[in-house]
Amino acid sequence: MKTSIRSAIALLLSLAVGVLMTACDSSTLDANNPTVGDNEAPVTLSFTTAASVGPSALMGRTMGGALALSDASGSTLTLDRVEIAIGEIEFERDDRDASGRSDIEQGPLLVDLPLDGGPPAVVVEASVPEGLWKEVKFEVEQLERDDDDEAALLDETGFPEGFSIRVEGTWTPDDGPERSFVYLSDLDEEQELEFRPSLEVTGAAPKRVEFVVDIDSWFRTSDGTLIDPEEGNEDGRFEDLVEDNIKRSIVAEGDEANEVDMDGRIEALGSNSLTVNGFTFLVTDRTEVEGEDDRPLSFSDLQEGDVVEVEGYRDRNGDLIAYEIEREDDDDDANEVEVKGFIDSISAPELTVSGITFTVTSETEIEDDDRDLTLADLQVGDRVEVEGYRNRDGILIAEEIELE
Repeated sequence: MKTSIRSAIALLLSLAVGVLMTACDSSTLDANNPTVGDNEAPVTLSFTTAASVGPSALMGRTMGGALALSDASGSTLTLDRVEIAIGEIEFERDDRDASGRSDIEQGPLLVDLPLDGGPPAVVVEASVPEGLWKEVKFEVEQLERDDDDEAALLDETGFPEGFSIRVEGTWTPDDGPERSFVYLSDLDEEQELEFRPSLEVTGAAPKRVEFVVDIDSWFRTSDGTLIDPEEGNEDGRFEDLVEDNIKRSIVAEGDEANEVDMDGRIEALGSNSLTVNGFTFLVTDRTEVEGEDDRPLSFSDLQEGDVVEVEGYRDRNGDLIAYEIEREDDDDDANEVEVKGFIDSISAPELTVSGITFTVTSETEIEDDDRDLTLADLQVGDRVEVEGYRNRDGILIAEEIELE
């Protein structure tokens, strides 16, 4: 049973989406027999792990199925096994789906994250109901014996009771010998991943969904220094740091990590595009267009000069995709720009996030959850939310930067 769980559900989030996408009556998909039924479509779910994109990932390589990491000081960390217990998963339809809302739940699951690199691993090939799916929620949850299903999973896998995450490997500090470690966490946290735009499942073509977990970041401080994973255990000095790193380490295709929002006038219109604040968004058949009173519009109803709010994201090809356009009152023109994403580059006084460059001034507020920062505190690869505006000279000015 342990083998079947890990091979068929070898995903933290991807399965958190995949196995759930069953039928509206909450029946369970058979991942080994993905027969496509009426009003269903094939979906392939894949899952990969990735090192940080910033300078902290000085070395990340696979060694016989293990992941080896290092830092500038010479410390090394080898991860041999990473397991995460998922207590409940919920996959939710888009409110706009003509077939209505349907919540699908499944759990508990024990996920054995792949550490061998290479292309994304296909973990589920199944048939799911056609329609729009907007969100997946899942709980990283301690496994306890007072729940029959969780007790059965504990017996089948040998996972320790009362914990939700187990990591095993070897730690070699720059000033000491190599030693084995076991990291255990009782993290109990609900996570939400929103598809932006909603995931559309149709019979026209198989759908592929990919999730990424940045394992490299789990046992690092903000400057990229590796830490002893056992100091992240309960009552260890890095307990809160590691748990926060884990919560931030999961990125889904189309989730808010690459969100770009604009307020301003339409400067140009194409057959399937519009330009606002100098940035061109592609419009698809899934883009929602609304008027001032939230009434539905078509893209052809828009005109150059209209004031709009565009919500979108940057896809893997580097294109800006609009998933919602709202025409606003003419006096609402604020030329506002909001971007959520990873820092691509920093060259003071500028930083670039998701391909969009902002100028940082002495008035720019930079902070994380509990302290004020400066531009020098930020690094390439950090995930940030930037709020700003385009000034009269056409320069994007950052008003607020929040390190997430």
